[in-house]
Amino acid sequence: NDPELLYRASHLYGDRALRTMMRLVDVAPESLWKRMAFAEALETQKRYDLAIIEYRKVIAADPSMPGAHYQLGRALLLRAPDSEEAREEALREFQQALAQDPRNAAAGYEMGEISRRRGQPEQAVDHFSRAIEIDPRVEDAQIALARTLIHLRKPKEALAPLRAAIQLNPTNEVSHFLLAGAYKTLGDATNYQNEMALYQKY
Repeated sequence: NDPELLYRASHLYGDRALRTMMRLVDVAPESLWKRMAFAEALETQKRYDLAIIEYRKVIAADPSMPGAHYQLGRALLLRAPDSEEAREEALREFQQALAQDPRNAAAGYEMGEISRRRGQPEQAVDHFSRAIEIDPRVEDAQIALARTLIHLRKPKEALAPLRAAIQLNPTNEVSHFLLAGAYKTLGDATNYQNEMALYQKY
């Protein structure tokens, strides 16, 4: 936990990652893995249009390429977060990702988010619950499930995912705020005040 060592380690790992990617380009410049790396780099630079083109080329060459459908779905949503057409296309990609890998909790979470944004809370609950069942460590899915349950006026059911989210990340103020609201609705004044204090602290 030494801050200087963590700082120096980040540079060491960053340098090794860069060298590994340069090696990939040298030994396999035409490979799909190089194209995936290029697409991910474009996505990091927020050049979503170009990233989408590259992901589609990867999928056209090999539809079973690990991660490609999920990454394409994410890029589609990032490019046009309010577009229903983008959501529909992204949903198909996430479904493909789950068909290839039923343990892909991230794809399940994204499908839940699409349902939530479409005003389909029951479907969202199903997707978020499935994502958590696959991997309880996905903090965003725990919070999203709780938020949706609160929206459905089920504050008692929201307690468990919120407690799980706080266990994963005790300093996330959003979890404490939502948990405080759930306790308030349930008439638990003591826990409400405790969680509000933690919300204000973080």
